[in-house]
Amino acid sequence: MDIRTLLRANLKSRKGAFVGIALLMMVISLLLTMIFSLKHNVKKSIDDAYIDQNIGTMMLNIDSQKVTDELLQKVKDHELVDHIETSQAILMRSHDICGKHSNENWLIVGLSDYVKRQFNDDFTAYEDEVHPLSNQGIYLTQGIATNTGCKTGDKIDFTTRAGSYSYTIEGFVVEPVCGASTIGWKTVYVSPEAYDEMASLVEQNPIPDMVGMVTIVYVYKVYSCDLTDGQFAQKINQDTGISNYAYASETSAQMKYYTFIFTDICSSIMMVFAAILIVAVMIIMVHNISMTIEMSYVELGILKAIGFTKTRIRILLALQYFLAQIVGAVVGILLAIPVVAKFGGLFQPITAILAKNDIAFYPSVPVILGIILVSAIFIVLLTGRVGKVSPVKALTGERKDVYFDSLLNAPVTGKNLSLSLAYRQFSSNKRRYISAILIFAVLSFFMLSINLMSSVMESKNALLAMGANFYEVTVRKNEGVFTEEEMQEIEETVKETAETDRSVFIRSEYLSINGDKIMCHVYSDPSARNVLKGRAPIYDNEIMITEILADLMNLKIGDTVEVAYQDHAEEFIISGFYAHISDVGKVFSMSKKGADRLGMADFMWYGACLVNSSDADKVGKALEEKFGDSMTISADSNWQDDEDMATIKIATDAMRYTSFVLSAIFVLVVVSMICSKVFTQERRDLGIFKAIGFTSGKLRFLFAIRFLIVGILGSVLGIVLSLFFSGKLLTALLRSMGVSNFVSRYNVESILIPVIILLGFSFLFAFLVSRKVKNVEIRELVIE
Repeated sequence: MDIRTLLRANLKSRKGAFVGIALLMMVISLLLTMIFSLKHNVKKSIDDAYIDQNIGTMMLNIDSQKVTDELLQKVKDHELVDHIETSQAILMRSHDICGKHSNENWLIVGLSDYVKRQFNDDFTAYEDEVHPLSNQGIYLTQGIATNTGCKTGDKIDFTTRAGSYSYTIEGFVVEPVCGASTIGWKTVYVSPEAYDEMASLVEQNPIPDMVGMVTIVYVYKVYSCDLTDGQFAQKINQDTGISNYAYASETSAQMKYYTFIFTDICSSIMMVFAAILIVAVMIIMVHNISMTIEMSYVELGILKAIGFTKTRIRILLALQYFLAQIVGAVVGILLAIPVVAKFGGLFQPITAILAKNDIAFYPSVPVILGIILVSAIFIVLLTGRVGKVSPVKALTGERKDVYFDSLLNAPVTGKNLSLSLAYRQFSSNKRRYISAILIFAVLSFFMLSINLMSSVMESKNALLAMGANFYEVTVRKNEGVFTEEEMQEIEETVKETAETDRSVFIRSEYLSINGDKIMCHVYSDPSARNVLKGRAPIYDNEIMITEILADLMNLKIGDTVEVAYQDHAEEFIISGFYAHISDVGKVFSMSKKGADRLGMADFMWYGACLVNSSDADKVGKALEEKFGDSMTISADSNWQDDEDMATIKIATDAMRYTSFVLSAIFVLVVVSMICSKVFTQERRDLGIFKAIGFTSGKLRFLFAIRFLIVGILGSVLGIVLSLFFSGKLLTALLRSMGVSNFVSRYNVESILIPVIILLGFSFLFAFLVSRKVKNVEIRELVIE
């Protein structure tokens, strides 16, 4: 009963600390619940879409001319295969949507019962049924709409082996395997009648080195098979060799991963921010408990004198913070319900699948309870200082120790009175502000890290160094492959017109490395890529791989691997590691000499990365004049319009603004709690200042200056932490996206914006919460 009475009295007299801790815990609980819920809902929506459309364990796209009954029967008869299914598709070689040209190879399929879901026009819900298509209509996926900005009623112009076509977009459907904006190849749908007509023309128009019809093979493993999808695919290829004939081969697990990857990365980054906020709350509680014991020394001494044990007092103090956290956690979880309902579709434009708005109470609630439990134990340990409280010293006022003046103290000068006085108030009571400095440091560290990632995404050189692909100018031959004469003419035309940073001819194929199907890029000049270790391939028996692929397959420079293409297999030596983010970093490359050993065809397209992007239009016109009739030429001076980059920029901006808003809330609460304590401790000093002529406005300004100093010190510490650890943190977080070496490119803007925002928050909030200074009367000194 006595503890309950004292607890009620403490909560009433120190409601500011209670509200502050509850508010911070509410923000953390809201953030964690939202992250877990969004992640769970997106993952479940992807899984459900795969189940609805009965997607196979393994999917292969094979040139129909290379598919034989014998090959398919060999797969069917494998002991681990339950059954296989096949369907036909037409390869789309290039397309133009809303003024955006792309050479990505999409698949055109006839609409069938395979398609289960169709979006309404604003992508907020599914239609009751999938509507039939007209003979000039086409269904795309939401991922295409995200990347191009197209909508129902727009036109899409595309080419196949049979020629050029123009269709009207009549809607958007769910394609779980190849529908996300993060996946390059897409599957689109036309009416069965239009498909049959187009397919007959493709088959009647054979062109060497140009795929026309594609056979999609779905392989289903037996229920009793306990191998992972990757192990299953490797085993099937080792025993049947079917993947060696496919230009694209993936498992369900891989495609789900590619669809989910962006959600996963964003969630991981925000989880790091949540962890930083949890650390900030712990720091605030440490500071608050310390200050409470110091300010309540007399009261604690009296409680001990009348029979309260230190254990009961520690329980009393711990209960205050425990209740605040419980209240904050409950409110945060409740607030997450409408927030998730509002933002449940945050990642839908990327995944192209409508997610539910369920609240993931598991693992949200267990994690939040774990945080509360750990902090409760932490609080009990911190309150051990109560045992040092002496009732005699508390009543006689002898608790303060003798100390010498700090070297950090500076004299108060008349010339810069406000600044020198504010610094003196800070330096003479440094312990009061240590927690605030640490909080400013961790907040600025995260804000700088996010801002660094955003600024790097706007630097072409940094992205190229990390393995991104940017070619302002691309050339693709309409029929067949490039001849030696054409290659020489193209390079000469480009280099005569503009200065290039990278100029290469490329062929991309999925090849087999030790039985695993991996994307291979054949370059006319492999050294054009960013080599991290070793060297680029020189001889015909060398390849270069990424560090991510090396870790995945347990390979190192100098190792020998078997590379297979169709019915050719040769041994290659790993000559070096390089950076490349295609296929989330699981790629390798070789020279033209190496490709010749495997019997691969010549180059299919050309890309030029320009030193000055503005020269792209000029280069494009020069190429059009020479090769416009026989080749498809694309020139774009704005490399940031790249589809992948646009999606990444949206996400990084969203995370940056979210971190700024949440940091503002934390700064407000921290400044409010510390100001409240400082105001109570310095009430007499404030009265003296007023007595000698300081106005309330002047004293509030001194308060704000003091916290500006705190913000500067915390920001400096945060900058130092960022210089040492931001690159490593971002490399770890973005590794699943294919980034193995995040390139930290600091500039004035990336550092100043977060720092100025934090300092502005600290100064403004300190000035606002110090309005209590107006209530201090000079007569209080006379009364004392």
